Amino acid sequence: MFHIWFIHHFFVILQNYQTSTANDMEHPTDKSKGAKATDTFRTPPFRHNCAQAIAYKYAALYDSQDIVADYAPYVGGRAPEGYCGALYAAMQARPECADEIRRRFEERCGAAKCRDIKSGNKVPCETCVETADEILSGE
Repeated sequence: MFHIWFIHHFFVILQNYQTSTANDMEHPTDKSKGAKATDTFRTPPFRHNCAQAIAYKYAALYDSQDIVADYAPYVGGRAPEGYCGALYAAMQARPECADEIRRRFEERCGAAKCRDIKSGNKVPCETCVETADEILSGE
């Protein structure tokens, strides 16, 4: 009798877990208007890098369906021209405003290239993601 009870409860718990995990995988902007790109940056279940966090939040602005996967390599100064991944993703989301986005990002973070941000300014990656997010959202 105990085995039947245990198996039944195991499957109920498993079903509840699968439902909650599926809900957690929704796009953060589907949950609230106040979602931030940092909500998925290095945070389970997403664990996005800096470029992916921006790309994920602003996915509707990109042409690609697989934008998050496309931006996986752009971490640690590996974005084109050595740009910060968050900045690069922001500039790609709004290419018509790329110069202005870069200018505002440099004002707030001290540089546009990851190496310069890390070596001279010691600005944490999370701050770079927040900054790129705020610039894109008009803050």
